[in-house]
Amino acid sequence: MSDLVPSLLALTTLTLAFATLCSIDSHNDLRYIVETARLRGIRVVPEFDTPAHSSSWGVGYPGSTIFCGCSEQPCPPGSIDPVTGKPSHYSDILNPVSNKTFALVSGFFTEMAAIFPDEQVHIGVDEVLWSCLNRSVEVAQFMKAHGKKFDDDGFKFVSRYYIKRLQTLLASLGKKTAVWQEALGKYGPGNP
Repeated sequence: MSDLVPSLLALTTLTLAFATLCSIDSHNDLRYIVETARLRGIRVVPEFDTPAHSSSWGVGYPGSTIFCGCSEQPCPPGSIDPVTGKPSHYSDILNPVSNKTFALVSGFFTEMAAIFPDEQVHIGVDEVLWSCLNRSVEVAQFMKAHGKKFDDDGFKFVSRYYIKRLQTLLASLGKKTAVWQEALGKYGPGNP
């Protein structure tokens, strides 16, 4: 789907309990969907769920994600998070403080902004697990450098930092940012 970030196609199959779904849409496919919808009076607001649900980024671009505890991707049903000991279906998350990761994300969103004309782009920001962030030395160093403790407030700061960076990028592309309610309610004040 992406010319600027082609290795995202390294992991394109989502395995569910009874089916395997695979869809790789070209730029022409996406433009066709947008135009067909436009002719019917329908807006297409794309959602690219980040920073969670991002295992394919880590497969295509090693080091861009934080490992969240499943050795298989996507996490099989019944997986247990080794830190919390609780059931987990979560996959890896993009490293929200890495400039290398943000360069990949910036290229991808810039490319997609040119394909989807709607003023809104949905960036997800749901199910960002603190236990995943807790596994990253880079996140710990970032929090320490910004005077944040390894607590709820510190992790909220990291999530807000990611949202703000992506929101600033999208605004520079003439886009407004949409997020899941969790990004507004869970990560505290200062959100979009």
